[in-house]
Amino acid sequence: MEDASQRARVLVAGAVAATALLTLLHLLVVRWFAVDVPYWDEWEMFHPDALPAGLRWGWLVAQHNEHRLVLTKLQIWALHRLDGWDLVTHVTLNFVVYGLLVAAVGAFVARAAGARGAAACLPFLPFLLSPLGHENHAWGFQAQFHFAYLGAVVAACAVAAPRRDLPHGVVVALSVALAIAAMTGGLIVCGGLLAVAAVHEAARLRAGDAAERRATLRFAGAALLPSAALALLWAATFVPIHREYYQSPLSGRVLAYFCDLVALGFGVTTTSLAAGVPCLLAVVVPAALAVRAAPDPAARARAVATAGLIAGLLAALFAVAVGRAVQAPETAKSSKYWQTAALLVPLAAVAWHQALAGRPRLRRGVLAGLWLACAVGYADDWTTAGYRRERARRVEGLRCAASYYAVGAPTRCPEVYYGDLAPRLNAALTLEASFTRALAAKAR
Repeated sequence: MEDASQRARVLVAGAVAATALLTLLHLLVVRWFAVDVPYWDEWEMFHPDALPAGLRWGWLVAQHNEHRLVLTKLQIWALHRLDGWDLVTHVTLNFVVYGLLVAAVGAFVARAAGARGAAACLPFLPFLLSPLGHENHAWGFQAQFHFAYLGAVVAACAVAAPRRDLPHGVVVALSVALAIAAMTGGLIVCGGLLAVAAVHEAARLRAGDAAERRATLRFAGAALLPSAALALLWAATFVPIHREYYQSPLSGRVLAYFCDLVALGFGVTTTSLAAGVPCLLAVVVPAALAVRAAPDPAARARAVATAGLIAGLLAALFAVAVGRAVQAPETAKSSKYWQTAALLVPLAAVAWHQALAGRPRLRRGVLAGLWLACAVGYADDWTTAGYRRERARRVEGLRCAASYYAVGAPTRCPEVYYGDLAPRLNAALTLEASFTRALAAKAR
């Protein structure tokens, strides 16, 4: 028994060390390839109603496509006040937030799988440091993903706690508010988590004694009621965008796109239903089994939190499929969707560990097989090619901006923006954005 405990501690220490080292190396790569120039949606921060108008509540909560990006806008406003919004600083900060997300996932894995389970499940964390997610890391605007999922994971940690009390309920409510303020994906993921948790809490109310019912009601009241009120307020003021692109949720095109999105999280970068369906089953089956297999209330709370996070992430990916399946199937492998799908990998490991609690030999075999499958899927995805492409686009956009400031042409820079960039470039110059100061210094 002592040898087994020692091996478990070594595995946990190795997984934590590998994850920390990969996080540091990835941060250095992100900073090395970063370019101080806005990219795509970031240019909208120079719209007359955005940064030029100052910090206003109407701007913070206004929709940007399907999202409300309160935290991202606050971050951009603060960085502009600090240093003119240096995009190199922005993407560096974003990756620090992503590192916090990875750490939060590790904390959830340790709590949901237990001390012994952590040794088997934490080795899945390094897959979250794959460069497949280069788009979200190279693009400051994409901080929305990190904030949203950080809030959802922290909420899940509170749901997984064995105690049901007011403080844990407040943590859930605050974390959900953080996720909703980040982007629509945060609302969807937290919605899945809380829907599963609500069913579980209802069952606890029916089965528990008077003291347990009171504790459950305090927890549910603090966690679910404020979250539901915020979600209803969000929904009441939401305006659907590009409805003409939405596909029927039951169409084969949407289902195939959805399976391809899920498979991307396992490192599968080619469209293939034969790969997508097994990946989906590898996530859904253990989540369903784990809740039923839980031997006691504490274990059931952990299984419910795991299943809820998985349900929320799958719902977010399905929403992407409904809105994007009209595009070519290959777009399901876009780097910006990887992060949502990749979070399913360590959660699937935890779910398998929970589901097979009574069959340790089978559990070891399943988890080893799942890890090897992920290792094969990610084997050729550890290069900086994606970051080099992102840098090349931005360098060309910087040249285009420099040309505009020098001679007044061109007014379109397709590498970094989809339309006429002249109004945004003029506003950036007026606001003394960091990249305009750098161009002026180079011209001198």
